[in-house]
This record gives sequence, structure tokens and C-alpha cells, in this order.
Amino acid sequence: MRGESRLYTRLWRQRRTHRRAHQGWLARMGSALAPLAVSALCVPFVEAVFLGALQGPKEAWADGVSGALLRYGLVMIGAVALDLFAAIVRGQDREVLGALPVDP
Repeated sequence: MRGESRLYTRLWRQRRTHRRAHQGWLARMGSALAPLAVSALCVPFVEAVFLGALQGPKEAWADGVSGALLRYGLVMIGAVALDLFAAIVRGQDREVLGALPVDP
């Protein structure tokens, strides 16, 4: 079992290295900076909805922050669910999950 783990780790590292070499530095920087840019652009729109409680009295801050973290958690669950859907249902092994996996 330990040998398989090392094999998978080595293959993952090799695949990551090849992907980085193929993409180039500009694509990697773009993929790293895109979430930050989107977050910065969304702050004015999201501030009133998610962080409106922070403009009130300090006693209400705990409720506001817990509500914002709950909404953030729901967004993260949605993102992970979409990623999982793409990996399982829309992946290369989609034919296995089909109703009729054999060729007609």
C-alpha cells in the first residue's frame, strides 16, 4: 500500500510539473490573481448584504459575522459540489455512469 502511495504522489508531481511547463508563468499568475480581482470587484456589492451588521452596535457584530461565515460556507459547499459534479459525472468515465454504458 505504501508503494502505491509513493507512485501516485510521484505521478501527481510529474503531472503538475508538466502542466506548469505547458501553461507558462502568465497563465499561472492569471489563475492565481483572478479570484483576488473578482473578490475586490465584488466588495462594494457584497458589503451591504453580508457585512451590514458591522455598521451597527458592537453587540450585534457576533450575529453579523456568524451570518456572513454561514453564507460563505454555503458558497464553498456549492463550489465543491459543482467541482465534484464535474469530476464524477462530466469526467472521462462518464460512460460508466450512463444508463446504457454499452454501444448500441
